[in-house]
Amino acid sequence: MRLGERPCSSESAPSSSTSRAGRAKANHHRPQARHLLPPATHVAIECRMTAETDLARIARIGDSVFAVTLTLLAYRVRIPSQEVLMSGDFSRLMPFRDDLLAVLLSALVASMFWLANWHIFRRMTRADTKFVALNLAFLGSLILLPISTSVISADLSPLGTMAYSGNLFLLSTTSLLMRVHARRIDAHAFGPGLLLLTPILGMIIFGCAVVVSLKAPRAAEALWFAGMAMPWIARRWATGPSRSAPQP
Repeated sequence: MRLGERPCSSESAPSSSTSRAGRAKANHHRPQARHLLPPATHVAIECRMTAETDLARIARIGDSVFAVTLTLLAYRVRIPSQEVLMSGDFSRLMPFRDDLLAVLLSALVASMFWLANWHIFRRMTRADTKFVALNLAFLGSLILLPISTSVISADLSPLGTMAYSGNLFLLSTTSLLMRVHARRIDAHAFGPGLLLLTPILGMIIFGCAVVVSLKAPRAAEALWFAGMAMPWIARRWATGPSRSAPQP
């Protein structure tokens, strides 16, 4: 009798004690459900679980670095004392204003790049060692953001604006390299969307800011805020009349 079949009639069914003993013996020798799968299926399941676990670990490391970066940005703000607040002299509040604007700008930058990373990881199905190295290079560039933010909040000099612009350019470059390699690993997961448009725009805008900062720091500051529109520009370009694939 095959597994799962019942006796054809009650006449052929054994007695209760015999049937209980038979069922116990059958259950003892019955193969488990997982053993019914072919070996190739086990290998495929284990490989998929390993790939998903690796991507989750890489994403968690990135989320931790983003969280620490935002915390360090807020920690850098110079809070005015009660004496300064009660004095009524607004000129003494200028350091607080500069710190607040710098932190707001860098928080927008970090949020923009976090969203870019989120769009990458939610589509990926596997990773390799090179992608991990590129991701670590990107996170290393992100760690420098609180330092360059402190420089421009202390003094908006040509050297400070060039350092901050260089930091943003480095972030865009490493993000571009990550996207290029992610698409090379699994091109079907990303589809025909303009995946590389956002970091390319960032490299152009922030690269111009590096050059402009030497002569006109205020113009470089305007380019920083203009860079916040990169995801919107890329999405509008990708969802035009002749394009159907959305751009992250």
